[in-house]
Amino acid sequence: MGQEDEDMIQILIQPTADMVHSLMADTDDQETMAFWHGREVPEVAARRLDVYVERVESLIRERWPADEIQLTVSGEQLRCGGATRPSAYAVDHDHDEDPQEALEEISGRAWMAACEAEIAACECGRATGTACAWQGRAGELVAIEWMPEYLRESHQRAGNMGVWPHNGAMLLRVSPSCAEEFEREEPEWTRRRGQEIAP
Repeated sequence: MGQEDEDMIQILIQPTADMVHSLMADTDDQETMAFWHGREVPEVAARRLDVYVERVESLIRERWPADEIQLTVSGEQLRCGGATRPSAYAVDHDHDEDPQEALEEISGRAWMAACEAEIAACECGRATGTACAWQGRAGELVAIEWMPEYLRESHQRAGNMGVWPHNGAMLLRVSPSCAEEFEREEPEWTRRRGQEIAP
């Protein structure tokens, strides 16, 4: 092993099954599932685990130089009863100071961020009548204005879509993929928030 490898702190980020249960405390949606690093967990938990890992990685990089750490993320401990190590664990290091205490503090801060993360569903179903399965962080949603079919004839006669909210358009918060689909399928009747209104 080279000198560079010996100086590395090898860190395993490995959330536990108990964490998944806690992340679901504020939702009744136990049926919508997703795979997270090879393990099937509820979709809401998967999105919040993403927040946890992103926050852990950010805090670790603030604490140690990037060239001194090697990060690995695993879903191994998500199986029931599988927790054998802390969720952020120093697998190997050659530092005089044991990094585990700092990692536990980092993990706790990241855990709070994950628990507080707002997880939202796509609102496409308000327009289509059938909701898609997407769930994710609220900040990922795209706001669009969409004109219901029963109002389109009057706007066609006027020659424009008008201005929300006076034009009767629905304001929807949808997933990025659904926003693209609305724009592709009904470009005349879909407008992203922030877009300039065509004359």
